[in-house]
Amino acid sequence: MSDTRSIEELAEQLPTPRTTRLLVASPWGLGEASVLRLLLQGLKTRFPALKIGVLVGRGASSEVMSLGGDLHIHRYRQCEAESRLWGSLRTIVALRREGYDTALDCEVRSAMTAAFLRAAGVPVRIGFAGHPRSRRGLLLTHTVQPAVRCSYWESLVALARHVDPGFPSSVPRLNLSPDATVRSRVDQWLGQQGAPAPSRMVALHLGSANNTTFRRWPVSRFIELATRIQTYVPHLLVVLTGTPAERSLVEEFAGGFRGRCADATGLGSVHATALLLERCDLLVSNDTGVMHFGAALGTPTVGLFGPSTPAHWGPFGIRATNVFQTRVTCSPCMNSFRGVYPLACSNPEYQRCMLDIEPAHVIEAARRVVTDNWLG
Repeated sequence: MSDTRSIEELAEQLPTPRTTRLLVASPWGLGEASVLRLLLQGLKTRFPALKIGVLVGRGASSEVMSLGGDLHIHRYRQCEAESRLWGSLRTIVALRREGYDTALDCEVRSAMTAAFLRAAGVPVRIGFAGHPRSRRGLLLTHTVQPAVRCSYWESLVALARHVDPGFPSSVPRLNLSPDATVRSRVDQWLGQQGAPAPSRMVALHLGSANNTTFRRWPVSRFIELATRIQTYVPHLLVVLTGTPAERSLVEEFAGGFRGRCADATGLGSVHATALLLERCDLLVSNDTGVMHFGAALGTPTVGLFGPSTPAHWGPFGIRATNVFQTRVTCSPCMNSFRGVYPLACSNPEYQRCMLDIEPAHVIEAARRVVTDNWLG
């Protein structure tokens, strides 16, 4: 039987296991994985001898967990696990051989990770219960239902404190192990952006997770924002991050912005994007994985919110903030812990909650996180 209690109750009642070999199930997305990577970095810093394995799907999440090289990565194909039994069995056998004594399931939606942890024979399995229709709780020994106003970082810290009761709540900065080849490629890309050398670089992320267009701030507003920033910076370079699938948004921006901008959608790896974001003076992003990634790296970050709440999913870090300006009653309409994922905007005026954000609101927020007061 699983034991569903609040974070506070669980912290008081659950005995801390004597963990020497920890298995962590990583979330699928780039943003959640970035936050979890910070947590695991903290655990390795405090306990260098602790063996940490990570069960991770393919894609960006896998790349994030590979940064640093201090974790044992177990990869599996989440979306194909049921149909590819042999591949699943090989992963389970590999997990059993490692003899993990404790597991933290940091996924909030899929029950597949919880099933893998149980099949791997990990005796103590602590994780999020998920939304009410989820069966995740039946596969874990202890479940936690985070409070609605509790951030994802705070929720992860609550789980980690059952392994390390003294784990700090302060957010560290993600440290990378630079790859010389990737760094050279990023240097070369920056060198191709022309003269004069930029006095400031501002990254803008125009896209949104899963192509949910109602979560996007309009490109025209991003153009207005960049134009205003340009009045403070004589040699501004706007870096446009994203995937090749979001290149049409980049082209729309480039067609309307009269300053210098660079298309970074072809850099091709999470590591390259990280090295680029580290050099940026500011990142302004819709609520998506790049926003969390930039904040984890310590880049001054402003996240733009409307359909989802920044109380739980806002960027957090030493230089991170958000803009949540709307007062429409239908916002927020998304709640991942309750399994609520609207595919379209229900407001009569499409994107109303995002349209309530003005460029002046973003500049005001950015002034709180940038260094050197270069925004006035």
